[in-house]
Parts: sequence; C-alpha cells; structure tokens
Amino acid sequence: MLVTLTGPVLIRPPTATTDIDGSYRFPAVPPGDYVVSFELSQFQTVRREGIRLTMQTVLTFDARLAPASVSAEVNVVATAPVVDVKSTSLGTSFTNSESWRSTRPAPQAPWARPPVPAVC
Repeated sequence: MLVTLTGPVLIRPPTATTDIDGSYRFPAVPPGDYVVSFELSQFQTVRREGIRLTMQTVLTFDARLAPASVSAEVNVVATAPVVDVKSTSLGTSFTNSESWRSTRPAPQAPWARPPVPAVC
C-alpha cells in the first residue's frame, strides 16, 4: 500500500510503501499540520486530515480500505427489425407441394396396420 504525507511545510511530499505487516515510517518530518493518504489499487483511498506533528512525536495510524466500486459500460449496436405498424392482416402462403402434403393423411404406425397373410 502506498502511504503519502502532505503538508504546507514540505517541498516534496514523501511516500512510503507498507511492509508485509502493514508498517511504514516517515523519518525526520518537521513539525506542522499534515494529511496522510493510504492508496491501494482496486480500493478506495483513505485520507486522514488535521494531523499535528510536534518535535519527537511518534504517531500510529491504522487504515481500513474499502473495495472500490466496480462499473462497466456496454454498448449494443444493432438495427431494429422492420415492423409494419399500418397493416393488420394475417396470412399464409403455400406452394402446390406444401398444400398437397398438408391434406394427405398421416401414415399409420406399423403396429396399427392390418396383418399380412403368411405363406407356408
């Protein structure tokens, strides 16, 4: 985690990276008012403001970082189907062979056919 110390008496804000146990140090910081920021990728930044340091002060700040919000943008590009909103007719067209197939009786199942005489 990156820890940054900012304040009006600092020309360049010092940064520190936390150790494996989360500890960090800013040695030789002059007295004054400071802001400490805690940053980590995919987490919300935490800022502690109004920190007053005096001579030979040792301060400890714990920071609990909340997960950052996740967002995504999806763009769908497609053409809309053509719908005729003026016509209300419904109809079906058949070719000659389709008409013949639809009027033909359905075939019977093999077990429903009459038995064929056997010749011995």
